Amino acid sequence: MDNRIKKRVVKQGKLKPPSRWAAGLAAFCSVLSLSAPAVAGEARFALVVGNNSGGRFEKDLRFAEDDAKKMLDVLVELGGFDRSRVRSLLGGDAEAVREAAGKMAAEVRETRGERSVFFFYYSGHADENGLKLGKSRLANAELKEILARSGAAVRIGIIDACNSGMLTRMKGGKGGPDFTVTLDAAPTQEGEVLITSSRGEEKALESDELKGSFFTHYLVSALRGDADLSGDGRVSLSEAYQYAYNRTVLSTASQHPSYDYRLKGAGEVVLTEPQKAESTLVFPAGLDGRFLVYRAGTLAVLAEVEKEGGSARKLSLPPGRYVVKKKEKDFVLIGKVALSAGESQRVNEAAMSRMSISEDFTKGPPKGPVWSAEGRVGMQAFLSARSRDEIASPLPVFGLAVSAGGFPFESADLRLDIGVASREQALLLADAGGRGFRMPMTLTETVAGLTMPFNLAAGPFRGFAGPRLSSLLIHRSFKERSEQFFVVYPGVQAGAGCVLAEYSLSVRLEVNINYIYVKLDQDVKNLGTVEPFLGVGYVF
Repeated sequence: MDNRIKKRVVKQGKLKPPSRWAAGLAAFCSVLSLSAPAVAGEARFALVVGNNSGGRFEKDLRFAEDDAKKMLDVLVELGGFDRSRVRSLLGGDAEAVREAAGKMAAEVRETRGERSVFFFYYSGHADENGLKLGKSRLANAELKEILARSGAAVRIGIIDACNSGMLTRMKGGKGGPDFTVTLDAAPTQEGEVLITSSRGEEKALESDELKGSFFTHYLVSALRGDADLSGDGRVSLSEAYQYAYNRTVLSTASQHPSYDYRLKGAGEVVLTEPQKAESTLVFPAGLDGRFLVYRAGTLAVLAEVEKEGGSARKLSLPPGRYVVKKKEKDFVLIGKVALSAGESQRVNEAAMSRMSISEDFTKGPPKGPVWSAEGRVGMQAFLSARSRDEIASPLPVFGLAVSAGGFPFESADLRLDIGVASREQALLLADAGGRGFRMPMTLTETVAGLTMPFNLAAGPFRGFAGPRLSSLLIHRSFKERSEQFFVVYPGVQAGAGCVLAEYSLSVRLEVNINYIYVKLDQDVKNLGTVEPFLGVGYVF
């Protein structure tokens, strides 16, 4: 995508009532064919690709890989795509796409007797010739071959990239809000649908406010239920496209999604079934305006609802904690919602907090860090066996930690921990004659650390790594004397964890590697230590 345009933020427009093309859309719904996602005997496969990099001459995108994650989540949660049949490629090159597509085609061939569906999604850079994945390229013609060779009866390709409309233009596709097409009736469905976020000569835009592309944002919002205007609890391909087209055009004024379809059969192409969601967020009939929904503790908009009073709307969401924002002319409203499995919560505008425009969290919800407190248990050990014999053997450490998530950077935390350890042991020493002997000792330690780990999240799971600064107070008590010393030393931290949003809990496994430079027993020592910890915390 063109890096001169990607960061542009376009003012949102309001939806207009459906025009005459709505009739054509309804006709399309009645003739397109694909049964509901959870129907027995249907095998659904998806390859979801996101790449922020377009190579040497393209500025990296900010949200393409995040868009791919959002699409993957909604397909698995609401679209009947089993995780074992879904592949995600983030930052991969063209060869990785070819390899993943080949493996998926083999899996499709193994589903004999089942109707098969192959869904391909891409968000990233592109030009008129094809997709630009880092330094590699995947030509438009090759992408079409990947869809055709998947072996699936129905192939759906969605491309969110600049100039992506060249794909549909290759077969005479059109840019417009409605699928007006007459299909042959057939006992089973067969064919291909291609949808692109822009016409061949257009740029596809990202939004700083939404932390994602306009087109994918609206497509995901549609699939989570905001496009279900009929209220039947299902979102068809045509409903999703109409919704995404209309809102993308209104929001950008310069970007027009396009499509090309080669399907035959009878029925309706259902992409998601929001009615089967674990939990729902309801926007009552009396509410009016544009509401943005964030997952608590993140800076990206998960979905949105824009409505007028008169009918209720629903978004299907996984259990967790969410922030709802509504922007008015002179102020913004902020509300918090916690959804448990099987629960439906109503948005109560009267209970939302009001703040001035100047206080609005223009870079994400809500302003300020996400706090958590954690209990920790672990061990401290010197890396050198000699140090473990002569200074201190491995010590069990018990402690607490407090974290400020998303501070001072969006992808980083600021973390303060403290721990205590104590044990009796016998040091291995040498007498004047060089003979070794053991000296009993009681060792007590107080260790504190300040860490700034940077996070890489994938759903509820995250990996992290970052610099650490620690301090150590050691007290050694022998039979006839005692001593203590204090030292400050650098280190690094790495690990992984997960957040159980439904229960406001976090689980974290981390390892600290430290370098200690200290004067001990009249000698200056350069010591390395390792500290593995397991923590369980509460997210406020």
